[in-house]
Amino acid sequence: LPGGKIKKKDKQEVIIEKVVRNKRKSITTVKGLELFGVKLSDASKKLGKKFATGASVVKIHGLT
Repeated sequence: LPGGKIKKKDKQEVIIEKVVRNKRKSITTVKGLELFGVKLSDASKKLGKKFATGASVVKIHGLT
C-alpha cells in the first residue's frame, strides 16, 4: 500500500471476567473502561462502595 501500513483501531468494548481463586473465592476483572474516558481511580471507589467490597486499579504494561 502506498503510504505504509494502516493501524487497526482498538475495539472500544468493556470486558468483564470472573477468575476463580482457590475453591470458593473469585475475582471479577473489568477491562476497557479507560477507552471511554473513565477515571479508573474514581470508578474503583464507586464500584467498591456500590458492591461493599474491595476494589483496586492495576496498571498493565503493554496496554494503552
